[in-house]
Amino acid sequence: VRLPSFLATLATLALYRGAAQAMMGAKSISLPSQFVGADRLFIPGTPVPWPLAFFLITAAILGTLLHRTVFGRWVVVVGTNEEAARYSGVPTARVKMTAYVLTGILAGLAGLLIDSRLGVARFDHARGLELDVITATVLGGVSIYGGRGSILGAVLAVFLIMLVRTGMGVANVPADAQLAVLGSLLIVAVALSNLTEKFSRTGKTRSGLVGTR
Repeated sequence: VRLPSFLATLATLALYRGAAQAMMGAKSISLPSQFVGADRLFIPGTPVPWPLAFFLITAAILGTLLHRTVFGRWVVVVGTNEEAARYSGVPTARVKMTAYVLTGILAGLAGLLIDSRLGVARFDHARGLELDVITATVLGGVSIYGGRGSILGAVLAVFLIMLVRTGMGVANVPADAQLAVLGSLLIVAVALSNLTEKFSRTGKTRSGLVGTR
């Protein structure tokens, strides 16, 4: 229905979470024993847990898809200027739908891993992680205006957020203070992104002027 992407994401988040709460109630639902404990499964002969390996393999596949394929170039072009991409023959609707479907599948797999780690299913699992996700994305160099970003940057930012979270937890930093720190990180990341965008545009303008001369 061509709703703004960010608005549609937040709206469906509230819709699905509300539907899950209506179906499940406030109680936790126990999961079968064979489904529990994915975080305690390690690659044989290594200290690497399977969820981490799955995350890194998935990131590598998506990095190849984004940076080494025609579809990846289409995603960047659509993010830069959807109207121009459409006039250039890029199937913008199909590209966006494919990106959303991939995102939904990965979010579903992440939800399964969280439930497996906790051993129960609840409607409010991962509540509050939205800020972590947005912060890691922007901190990783993804432009909030679209058209710029890398999988490697996002992965490194995820590890940085994890280190910050873990460090604050070890230091017994209160949860509200942790939230304030992440909020500050997000503001700094957006400000740096805006500066980078501004300098990039200025550089292109000067380059064009030099070329004209």
